[in-house]
Amino acid sequence: MNFIPEYQTVRLDSIIKLGVVQVVVDTTIVPKSDAPIDRVLSISCDTIVLPSEVFAGEARFGGTAHYRVLYVDTNGGMQFLSHSVDFSDKVVNSSITQSTKSIFSSHPIDTNTIGTSSHELRLSTTVEVRLDGVLRQDVNCLVAGGDSVYVNNTTVDYSSCVYDVVDSVTVQDSVIDARAVRALGTNANAQIKSCVSGTDVVICQGIVIATVFYLTEGDILKSVLHPIPFTQEISASGVDATNNAIVSVDVKNIKLGDLDENGEMSIDVQLALRLLVFSNATFSPVVDVFSVRNDLITQSLVCNTQSLKRQNFVEERIDGSVSLDDSALADAILSVNDNNVYISTQRCENGIVTLEGIFGANIVYYNADLNTKNTIRADIPFSINVNNDVTSDDSVMARAIASNITTKIRRGNEIELRIDLGIFITITQSDKVVAISQLELGEERVLPNAAFSIHIAKANESIWEIAKVLGATPETILQQNPNLVMPLIGGERVVAYRQLSTLNSHK
Repeated sequence: MNFIPEYQTVRLDSIIKLGVVQVVVDTTIVPKSDAPIDRVLSISCDTIVLPSEVFAGEARFGGTAHYRVLYVDTNGGMQFLSHSVDFSDKVVNSSITQSTKSIFSSHPIDTNTIGTSSHELRLSTTVEVRLDGVLRQDVNCLVAGGDSVYVNNTTVDYSSCVYDVVDSVTVQDSVIDARAVRALGTNANAQIKSCVSGTDVVICQGIVIATVFYLTEGDILKSVLHPIPFTQEISASGVDATNNAIVSVDVKNIKLGDLDENGEMSIDVQLALRLLVFSNATFSPVVDVFSVRNDLITQSLVCNTQSLKRQNFVEERIDGSVSLDDSALADAILSVNDNNVYISTQRCENGIVTLEGIFGANIVYYNADLNTKNTIRADIPFSINVNNDVTSDDSVMARAIASNITTKIRRGNEIELRIDLGIFITITQSDKVVAISQLELGEERVLPNAAFSIHIAKANESIWEIAKVLGATPETILQQNPNLVMPLIGGERVVAYRQLSTLNSHK
């Protein structure tokens, strides 16, 4: 008997959620000496988190919180402050190794005003940081058993991360309003819309939605949502068109230029792109094995596989409203700012991707009777069902931004909102396969001395299972029982005939 098992080593990479932590960021913002604070209208906070160091059991990160404050100074003028503060922490998980590729995302949950005076504003923000990671599993599996060893192979699709980089891009554009008399400031969100691999390159397309604040004649506050599409080619040596790329984008910094004589204000946005590229392949590990003549000693392992199934960009619309106090009704909407979309739940069911979360924004409005500018927070919960070719076993990662926001005042005490969302959805398919990792030849088996054996089949029993019971090859079972119809309904008589002289010659 020529017993020479064959093995294959493959590298399996999977993206999984590794943990969520909350970080508290405290800061103090000081206005210019000639524009002390009288009343704060709006505070926004955006965060960006990038990986720092990865050790066994923990992944460290560094982040920046960008604050934008819209306020009225003691002279009644409108002012805009920008302020940034760094923070750091770590996510702890026993599955993290030094080879784990970390993918961080962050969302400010809440910003509280700790104290306000004319000369300073003290804030505390709770930031939720999520870590997804590429976990690597190097497996060595049996793929063939040699002579007289019968194996049952299964085909497994898997992915391996072949490229990993953080890139940056600067996006520039401008907003023009001939009525503008003073530029105040800006903030922005960004979203990927597509990413395609080519020869040694990955091409990413996306959009930046900038909110620009400025004043018109009479110090009337205005804000506009301004879309800025972008395309970035990222060099990626060794990548080709058969690979799949996953890209995330965050706003690192944004700057609004001074107003020129034509009412034009320039916008400069610095983006951070996180790129992971995966190759796709298949292998055929042995999941079951037997020998007619010898006992076999086996060891098994669990292969965790994942492959990118689909990425697509969709647009959805949500609606909601917010009620005002009767003492400060709305006569005009001045601006909508600090808009953000937080997806709290994302799941796949038969043919449907369900996304649940909250859209939030600060609405600054004018009350004519009191001649005041006021602010109200709008938090609009949503649940969106997107048709997609998915099953309940698939996993989804989704990010969304607001691409357009319209408002309408109803009866003075209610503001209706209609929000257009741009959502980038990534679907992955995961599987677990128990494969044989070690095969050894055991003792010779006592061979049957009967001319034939009979097995009464069970419903849906496979030919492989019957062959193991009868001590014959699957091919022999099919040859000797040509009338078998699959799938078996149960009760069929399956016969294995033997040549006794051949059996005895092996004793």
